[in-house]
Amino acid sequence: LVSNKFNVLGGCKAFGKKDLRYTPIIGWTFFFGEYIFLERNWVKDSMNIGSGIDRLMAHKHPVILMIAAEGTRFTAQKYETSMKFAADRQLGVHYNHHLLPRVKGFAYSVKHLKQNYPECAIYCFQMAFDETRESIKVSTLFKGQPMNCSIHLKRVPLSTVPTDTDEQITQYLYDLFTEKVPKNSFY
Repeated sequence: LVSNKFNVLGGCKAFGKKDLRYTPIIGWTFFFGEYIFLERNWVKDSMNIGSGIDRLMAHKHPVILMIAAEGTRFTAQKYETSMKFAADRQLGVHYNHHLLPRVKGFAYSVKHLKQNYPECAIYCFQMAFDETRESIKVSTLFKGQPMNCSIHLKRVPLSTVPTDTDEQITQYLYDLFTEKVPKNSFY
């Protein structure tokens, strides 16, 4: 939605599970669209992330690389597991409407981008859908049914993101998600 609004939808890329590329039509589109596929094996993924980012940044047109640091599907069970993980490790964070973000891939990506492409920025966005309707599904999009959605977008220059240590990046990401709590409570 946001990419389309700013006429950069063609340069919109994302990280996705490796198995997704075998999904007919959608997966093939992502594969040929040069999305970065991950296997959830850090040794392999750490090599894929850096080379994938470099490949995308070699394009002459702007690229938007989407990272869903908390994953993509929110369920009550995943939420409970996520908050238990945060409590067990005394992370001092609690989100009402978000899972605890996974830091490793985000940290690696941010360090790589800041070191090699310092002019880049992070666009932290949050979407809130009208809860008076039934939950939004892929079928809602395919049927062309209307949906109400509010989007909050924040641009953060990479130069302002602390990247000296993994702990700094971790805290930065947790703080970004903490900022989302009052915004989501509004909806």
